Amino acid sequence: MVTAIILARTHWTATPGLELEFASLVSICVMSRAWLTPVIESLMVIQMKRDPDYGADDLETFGLIMTAFG
Repeated sequence: MVTAIILARTHWTATPGLELEFASLVSICVMSRAWLTPVIESLMVIQMKRDPDYGADDLETFGLIMTAFG
C-alpha cells in the first residue's frame, strides 16, 4: 500500500532518471499481490467448506468492497 501511495503521489514524467525507482515500486506492488493470491484463494476454499449453503459469497463480497475502498 505504501508503494501504491508513492506511485500515485510522484510526478514521474516531470522527473527524468527515475526509471529504476519506478520499475522497483511497480515490481514490489506486483510481487506483493502475487504473494497474497494463494493466501486469499485458500481462505475462499476454507470458507466454502465451512458454509455449504452460501460458500464464500460473503467473503467475496467483503473482498470486493475492500478493493473498492482501496
